[in-house]
Amino acid sequence: MVLIGILPHRQLYEHVEGRTIVLVGGMFPLGLAMEKSGAAGLVSSLIADTLGTLGPHMTMIGITLIALLLPDPARGSRSGDYDPGGLDTAALLGIEPKALAVAVMVGAAATYLLPEGHPAPLMVQSPGSYETRDYLKFRAGLVAITLTIVAVLVPLMWPF
Repeated sequence: MVLIGILPHRQLYEHVEGRTIVLVGGMFPLGLAMEKSGAAGLVSSLIADTLGTLGPHMTMIGITLIALLLPDPARGSRSGDYDPGGLDTAALLGIEPKALAVAVMVGAAATYLLPEGHPAPLMVQSPGSYETRDYLKFRAGLVAITLTIVAVLVPLMWPF
């Protein structure tokens, strides 16, 4: 919008909060740093050690919830192609990796519970005078539906 002259630079800086810029700017570097530093492997081990004891179904739901709650920078990119522990956890537990990969992708695509989960809600939060509780109130049902769909359909399509 700035490039084609719809929105002047001054208005952009007045209305876009700094945390939105940090969120967008930190997406890829943080994910890359986690991968290169070995932190991603540590996350996988932690998930396997804690959720793995609950069985494959609960592990899958837990991984979906983790991916759903992580803000974009922690996942590494907007497209959800950084897998926060899904494939490595599947390998550690001997579970079908496709099931956990799909669970992560669905969770990463459903980061609408909190405004920090995606840049778009952050950009409208201040101008719309929204608070975090507004997001929680109106989006908790969507999260419940998403988790239910993952819990039912993913094991049917990719059995453990």
